[in-house]
Amino acid sequence: MKKNFKFTSIVAAALFAASPVVSLVAAPNTIQAAAVVTKSSVVTHYLRDRSVYTNSTRISASTSINNIHLTNNTGTEIETNDAVLNNGKYTLNAQVTIMGLTPTSTDRSVTIVNNNGEIIGSASVNAHSTLAQGNLEFDFAVKNGRLSHTSLGNITGNTIKVSKKKVTKKKHNKVAHKKNHKKAHKKTVKHTKKRK
Repeated sequence: MKKNFKFTSIVAAALFAASPVVSLVAAPNTIQAAAVVTKSSVVTHYLRDRSVYTNSTRISASTSINNIHLTNNTGTEIETNDAVLNNGKYTLNAQVTIMGLTPTSTDRSVTIVNNNGEIIGSASVNAHSTLAQGNLEFDFAVKNGRLSHTSLGNITGNTIKVSKKKVTKKKHNKVAHKKNHKKAHKKTVKHTKKRK
Protein backbone atom coordinates (compact mmCIF):
# COMPACT_ATOMS: atom_id res chain seq x y z
CA MET A 1 0.00 0.00 0.00
CA LYS A 2 2.78 2.40 0.88
CA LYS A 3 4.42 1.81 -2.50
CA ASN A 4 1.15 2.49 -4.37
CA PHE A 5 0.62 5.70 -2.39
CA LYS A 6 4.13 6.94 -3.21
CA PHE A 7 3.63 6.15 -6.91
CA THR A 8 0.30 8.02 -7.17
CA SER A 9 1.72 11.06 -5.35
CA ILE A 10 4.68 11.16 -7.78
CA VAL A 11 2.29 11.03 -10.78
CA ALA A 12 0.13 13.82 -9.30
CA ALA A 13 3.20 15.99 -8.68
CA ALA A 14 4.38 15.43 -12.25
CA LEU A 15 1.00 16.54 -13.65
CA PHE A 16 0.99 19.73 -11.57
CA ALA A 17 4.56 20.51 -12.63
CA ALA A 18 3.67 20.06 -16.32
CA SER A 19 0.58 22.32 -16.25
CA PRO A 20 2.49 25.68 -16.29
CA VAL A 21 4.42 24.48 -19.36
CA VAL A 22 1.14 23.91 -21.21
CA SER A 23 -0.03 27.48 -20.48
CA LEU A 24 3.29 28.94 -21.66
CA VAL A 25 3.00 27.13 -24.99
CA ALA A 26 -0.59 28.38 -25.47
CA ALA A 27 0.33 32.05 -24.85
CA PRO A 28 1.95 32.76 -28.27
CA ASN A 29 -1.24 31.55 -30.04
CA THR A 30 -3.30 34.30 -28.40
CA ILE A 31 -0.74 36.94 -29.51
CA GLN A 32 -0.92 35.74 -33.14
CA ALA A 33 -4.73 35.89 -33.10
CA ALA A 34 -4.60 39.59 -32.10
CA ALA A 35 -2.44 40.37 -35.18
CA VAL A 36 -5.09 39.28 -37.72
CA VAL A 37 -5.70 41.95 -40.39
CA THR A 38 -9.26 42.55 -41.62
CA LYS A 39 -10.86 45.04 -44.01
CA SER A 40 -12.21 46.94 -41.02
CA SER A 41 -8.75 47.24 -39.38
CA VAL A 42 -7.23 48.41 -42.70
CA VAL A 43 -9.81 51.20 -43.06
CA THR A 44 -9.24 52.29 -39.46
CA HIS A 45 -5.44 52.23 -39.83
CA TYR A 46 -5.17 54.22 -43.07
CA LEU A 47 -8.25 56.48 -43.10
CA ARG A 48 -8.62 57.61 -39.49
CA ASP A 49 -7.78 61.23 -38.44
CA ARG A 50 -7.18 62.78 -41.86
CA SER A 51 -5.58 66.16 -42.64
CA VAL A 52 -5.46 68.35 -45.77
CA TYR A 53 -2.24 69.88 -47.14
CA THR A 54 -1.37 72.40 -49.87
CA ASN A 55 2.29 72.59 -50.97
CA SER A 56 3.34 70.54 -47.92
CA THR A 57 1.56 73.01 -45.57
CA ARG A 58 -1.38 71.88 -43.47
CA ILE A 59 -4.60 73.86 -44.01
CA SER A 60 -7.91 74.05 -42.16
CA ALA A 61 -10.51 71.74 -43.74
CA SER A 62 -12.61 68.67 -42.99
CA THR A 63 -12.99 65.49 -45.06
CA SER A 64 -15.73 62.94 -45.66
CA ILE A 65 -15.00 59.53 -47.22
CA ASN A 66 -17.47 57.17 -48.92
CA ASN A 67 -17.61 54.30 -51.46
CA ILE A 68 -14.61 52.48 -49.98
CA HIS A 69 -13.38 49.52 -52.05
CA LEU A 70 -10.59 47.08 -51.17
CA THR A 71 -9.17 44.64 -53.73
CA ASN A 72 -6.36 42.09 -53.65
CA ASN A 73 -3.57 41.71 -56.24
CA THR A 74 -5.80 39.58 -58.50
CA GLY A 75 -8.51 42.27 -58.61
CA THR A 76 -10.97 40.43 -56.35
CA GLU A 77 -12.88 42.80 -54.07
CA ILE A 78 -12.89 42.19 -50.31
CA GLU A 79 -16.53 42.88 -49.45
CA THR A 80 -17.09 41.92 -45.81
CA ASN A 81 -15.53 44.02 -43.03
CA ASP A 82 -14.41 40.99 -40.99
CA ALA A 83 -12.73 39.20 -43.93
CA VAL A 84 -9.18 38.17 -42.99
CA LEU A 85 -6.43 39.54 -45.28
CA ASN A 86 -3.59 37.13 -46.05
CA ASN A 87 -0.01 38.15 -46.85
CA GLY A 88 0.14 40.02 -50.16
CA LYS A 89 -0.54 43.33 -51.93
CA TYR A 90 -3.85 45.19 -51.83
CA THR A 91 -5.39 48.37 -53.30
CA LEU A 92 -7.73 50.69 -51.43
CA ASN A 93 -9.77 53.33 -53.26
CA ALA A 94 -12.59 55.65 -52.21
CA GLN A 95 -14.22 59.02 -52.90
CA VAL A 96 -13.42 62.01 -50.71
CA THR A 97 -15.25 65.31 -50.20
CA ILE A 98 -13.31 68.22 -48.68
CA MET A 99 -15.27 70.98 -46.94
CA GLY A 100 -14.46 74.28 -45.23
CA LEU A 101 -11.62 75.32 -47.56
CA THR A 102 -10.50 78.95 -47.61
CA PRO A 103 -11.25 80.35 -51.11
CA THR A 104 -8.32 81.40 -53.32
CA SER A 105 -8.19 83.36 -56.59
CA THR A 106 -6.64 80.46 -58.55
CA ASP A 107 -7.23 76.73 -59.03
CA ARG A 108 -5.14 74.48 -56.81
CA SER A 109 -4.64 70.88 -55.74
CA VAL A 110 -4.71 69.57 -52.18
CA THR A 111 -3.26 66.40 -50.63
CA ILE A 112 -5.04 64.21 -48.09
CA VAL A 113 -2.79 62.76 -45.38
CA ASN A 114 -3.56 60.28 -42.57
CA ASN A 115 -2.49 60.50 -38.92
CA ASN A 116 0.77 58.63 -39.72
CA GLY A 117 1.83 61.35 -42.19
CA GLU A 118 1.20 59.04 -45.16
CA ILE A 119 -0.36 60.43 -48.36
CA ILE A 120 -3.63 58.66 -49.16
CA GLY A 121 -5.09 60.80 -51.97
CA SER A 122 -5.60 64.20 -53.59
CA ALA A 123 -8.27 66.55 -54.93
CA SER A 124 -8.53 69.55 -57.27
CA VAL A 125 -10.06 72.77 -55.92
CA ASN A 126 -11.57 75.38 -58.25
CA ALA A 127 -10.84 79.08 -57.70
CA HIS A 128 -13.11 80.80 -55.13
CA SER A 129 -14.44 77.40 -53.97
CA THR A 130 -14.77 76.13 -50.39
CA LEU A 131 -15.62 72.57 -51.50
CA ALA A 132 -13.69 69.91 -53.45
CA GLN A 133 -14.10 66.29 -54.48
CA GLY A 134 -11.29 63.84 -55.17
CA ASN A 135 -10.10 60.25 -55.01
CA LEU A 136 -8.20 58.17 -52.52
CA GLU A 137 -6.24 55.37 -54.17
CA PHE A 138 -3.11 53.67 -52.93
CA ASP A 139 -1.46 50.26 -52.67
CA PHE A 140 -0.21 48.61 -49.49
CA ALA A 141 1.05 45.22 -48.36
CA VAL A 142 0.16 42.85 -45.53
CA LYS A 143 2.98 40.76 -44.08
CA ASN A 144 2.69 38.62 -40.94
CA GLY A 145 -0.12 40.74 -39.51
CA ARG A 146 1.60 44.06 -40.25
CA LEU A 147 0.59 46.81 -42.68
CA SER A 148 3.13 48.60 -44.89
CA HIS A 149 3.26 52.32 -45.74
CA THR A 150 1.06 53.59 -48.56
CA SER A 151 2.45 53.59 -52.10
CA LEU A 152 1.97 57.40 -52.36
CA GLY A 153 4.74 58.24 -49.90
CA ASN A 154 4.99 60.49 -46.87
CA ILE A 155 4.25 64.22 -46.55
CA THR A 156 7.42 64.79 -44.45
CA GLY A 157 9.66 63.32 -47.16
CA ASN A 158 8.13 65.60 -49.80
CA THR A 159 8.75 68.69 -47.64
CA ILE A 160 12.47 67.91 -47.32
CA LYS A 161 12.88 67.50 -51.09
CA VAL A 162 11.31 70.88 -51.86
CA SER A 163 13.41 72.80 -49.32
CA LYS A 164 16.69 71.35 -50.68
CA LYS A 165 15.97 72.56 -54.23
CA LYS A 166 15.29 76.12 -53.09
CA VAL A 167 18.55 76.36 -51.13
CA THR A 168 20.74 75.26 -54.07
CA LYS A 169 19.15 77.77 -56.45
CA LYS A 170 19.72 80.69 -54.07
CA LYS A 171 23.40 79.81 -53.56
CA HIS A 172 23.96 79.57 -57.33
CA ASN A 173 22.44 83.02 -57.97
CA LYS A 174 24.56 84.67 -55.27
CA VAL A 175 27.82 83.28 -56.71
CA ALA A 176 26.96 84.45 -60.23
CA HIS A 177 26.12 87.94 -58.95
CA LYS A 178 29.45 88.24 -57.12
CA LYS A 179 31.45 87.25 -60.24
CA ASN A 180 29.64 89.78 -62.46
CA HIS A 181 30.09 92.49 -59.85
CA LYS A 182 33.87 91.87 -59.69
CA LYS A 183 34.22 92.05 -63.50
CA ALA A 184 32.28 95.30 -63.71
CA HIS A 185 34.38 96.79 -60.91
CA LYS A 186 37.66 95.87 -62.70
CA LYS A 187 36.50 97.50 -65.95
CA THR A 188 35.68 100.79 -64.25
CA VAL A 189 39.05 100.86 -62.48
CA LYS A 190 40.95 100.31 -65.78
CA HIS A 191 38.91 102.97 -67.53
CA THR A 192 39.64 105.61 -64.88
CA LYS A 193 43.37 104.85 -65.01
CA LYS A 194 43.49 105.44 -68.79
CA ARG A 195 41.82 108.83 -68.45
CA LYS A 196 44.49 109.97 -66.00
